[in-house]
Amino acid sequence: MFDHAFMDEFSIGQPAEDGLPSSPLPQPQHFLSVARRTRTPLPSAARRATGHEVLRGRLLYVEDNVRIAEITEMMLDDLGLFVTWVPSAEVALQQLDSVEEPFDLVFTDVVMPGMSGVELAKRIEEYWPDLPVILTSGFSHELALGHGSEYELLPKPFTRLALIQCLLGYLPTAY
Repeated sequence: MFDHAFMDEFSIGQPAEDGLPSSPLPQPQHFLSVARRTRTPLPSAARRATGHEVLRGRLLYVEDNVRIAEITEMMLDDLGLFVTWVPSAEVALQQLDSVEEPFDLVFTDVVMPGMSGVELAKRIEEYWPDLPVILTSGFSHELALGHGSEYELLPKPFTRLALIQCLLGYLPTAY
């Protein structure tokens, strides 16, 4: 388990020169407003995250940057989630198609080589319409043009607390 106070001091998404995540700095965001897709938010989404939540569920995490993926996956594991990390949208589709127990949520980066996270979200919506998708990105021309605005966006860099708050809208707490 991680020291939650330590992890809340960092933002995920922009590694510093030494390879560790950078401190959270105000970043201008150039995204259009986003709306949630699929099911109604869970009752837990109305409450503010404390940082001590334990969540339940199976999460497919799609991120091509290994450093960001390692740190975020540790945080997701620490929250109690069963996490499967894949490095691309193409591998994510293969994973979704081959698992015996379905995922409860897909959390995907937007800017990746090959298929983007927005394209992945649209494919998921086509084949698994009840599977919610959360996008994450520091900046994306695709998002700036309004593509993917129907999906929830967690802007990078994000803190552990912001991640929890976002996930509370889709996954139940353990208690």
